[in-house]
Amino acid sequence: LVDHPDVVAAREAKRRQAPSASTPRIDEFYEAARKAGGLGGKLCGAGGGGYFMLFAPGKEAEVCEATLAQGLVPEPVLLDWEGLRVWR
Repeated sequence: LVDHPDVVAAREAKRRQAPSASTPRIDEFYEAARKAGGLGGKLCGAGGGGYFMLFAPGKEAEVCEATLAQGLVPEPVLLDWEGLRVWR
């Protein structure tokens, strides 16, 4: 699915719209994660900080190992299918 021509074209179109949203180093992180079995990734944050979330169902250990080798610090997350909740 992620290598489908429409998905690749959409990813490239987004990169053309906001070329400063990525760097060669971020592209290296992304490719390392994909080679390890990750299906995709998303940058979150701005101004030189934030998170690079990766989706790798069934390949979590391999992608964590690849990100560690790139100097990143993996942090596991859980998806919440109920949406945003505020605690008070």
